[in-house]
Amino acid sequence: MIRYAIENNRFAKEYVVNYTNAALIVKEGFKLSEDGLFSGFDPEEKVFDKSTWNYQEGGAMAGKPAAADPPPAAKPALQQAAAPAKPGASVAPPPPVLLPANTAYDLTLEHPRCVFQLMKQQYSR
Repeated sequence: MIRYAIENNRFAKEYVVNYTNAALIVKEGFKLSEDGLFSGFDPEEKVFDKSTWNYQEGGAMAGKPAAADPPPAAKPALQQAAAPAKPGASVAPPPPVLLPANTAYDLTLEHPRCVFQLMKQQYSR
């Protein structure tokens, strides 16, 4: 059902973008494997190393790859969105409601490492 809903655009995108972690971008290094397990699984110990299971730092990342390390002067995403706009300037959409501070996100859900794309890849099998 999830695969069908994604492939046929039969989900509430506004809800998914604003009230789930679907728009958040996962750090580089996280991988989905062919056997359905996430990266970091040790078959001998039967445990996961979750060091890659975290979100990328940054802010709005629509249409651009997330950098490994954002510049040190980067403001948290919620502060960036709260900055007043100049008259006549285009206003960027606000970040998702559940956005942790200084977390990279893509409101278009197109970034290859956003949670939505990873979920889409996981259910495409």
